[in-house]
Amino acid sequence: SLQSNSLSSQAKIDRIESYLSQNSTSPYAGEAREILKSMRKDADSQSAEREQFIKSLSSEEKAKKEAEEEYAALVTRQAEQDRIKREKQKAIAALDKAQGRFVLSGDSAVMDQRTGIMWSLLDSERELGVCIDHRTARRYVQELRYNGHDDWRLPTSAELAGIYKNKPFFPDSGAEWYWTSEIFAKGYSYIVNTVSARQETVFKKVTHDVEACGAVRAVRP
Repeated sequence: SLQSNSLSSQAKIDRIESYLSQNSTSPYAGEAREILKSMRKDADSQSAEREQFIKSLSSEEKAKKEAEEEYAALVTRQAEQDRIKREKQKAIAALDKAQGRFVLSGDSAVMDQRTGIMWSLLDSERELGVCIDHRTARRYVQELRYNGHDDWRLPTSAELAGIYKNKPFFPDSGAEWYWTSEIFAKGYSYIVNTVSARQETVFKKVTHDVEACGAVRAVRP
């Protein structure tokens, strides 16, 4: 009997197909074919509805996952902005030790009153939280947009020595040494003049391979 609710739609379809294969000339064959046609149409409709439902669930899950990822990224960006803000506050507070030589300019730069040169308030290590090689250092200064200026560059050894080897010194940031713009070929590799961040009056040039990991104190003009 096709009236049994315990049978699935496919099972009922299978029974009618089996009946027709054995009773194609039966007086009831025509009616059975009409029933089979209707049941197949309903089955196709139900299948399409299931597929749409599954797609809907998939889309909802995807949207939920994207929303969660976006929120996590937002939290990370906010945490990083807060960290940089704290670093800036510490750097600004440290300027008091420079006896008025270094004066805050905008919110991201410092003017050396003695030379008229502008320096970045934060070095790359404080801003990025990591050390960088010389190739990355060059790209870093090219992409800087502090205080609306886009002409930041790597300093020379003499410029760095001017603030770290002459009193009153530029405040210490924790970086060990800084990259300069002075790069030279040595055999099959390249080396760069660097300046330590130690506050001292004796200055000795030190070189590092371009692949070494250092920091940048950006300068302009």
